[in-house]
Amino acid sequence: MLEIKIINMKRMDDHGNLKAFVDIVVNNCLTIRGLRIMSDPKGDWIGYPHKTYQNNGQTKYSPIVEVAEGLKKQIRELILKEYENN
Repeated sequence: MLEIKIINMKRMDDHGNLKAFVDIVVNNCLTIRGLRIMSDPKGDWIGYPHKTYQNNGQTKYSPIVEVAEGLKKQIRELILKEYENN
């Protein structure tokens, strides 16, 4: 099992659907900065860092880091629990 630690959480009041920015470290060897806690009518979710670019006049998004679904679930559960408890 991977060890995931939150190293920073900055709550964002009055920023629409954005609730917080979060930085984590996985197994003390991989740091992911700029995760976002987002909210919509379906519930809260975690947005991952991405780069934005234009393609044929449309804004596109490309992930900076790709995370396996099992790890995404662990990260989501940890971050949302910490956000709700603090």
